[in-house]
Amino acid sequence: MIDGMPVTSLARTVLDLARTLPMTQAVAAGDRGLTLGLRSHELDAGLVSMKRWPGIRAAWRVIQFLDVRSESVGESVSRVRLMEEGLPEPEPQHEIFGPDG
Repeated sequence: MIDGMPVTSLARTVLDLARTLPMTQAVAAGDRGLTLGLRSHELDAGLVSMKRWPGIRAAWRVIQFLDVRSESVGESVSRVRLMEEGLPEPEPQHEIFGPDG
């Protein structure tokens, strides 16, 4: 309950979004959840408990794709788009140094 309103946990919310939203939106929400402290084991446990729910295959796909290193919605969406186009998976926050460091 928050301010008298019933709410779901962060894990449940991310899993519900992963089951129902397009992958780009679900990944953006899930990546943000990870940066807020959501742990993979919480998502895995939730997936097991939802194994017969509609959209669970999509949720499994989303959860496997999440990356705590994504720092923005644009970065999360870009990762999904690159995957959809068959391009190599980028490494978020990869450091690139030039001749001057």
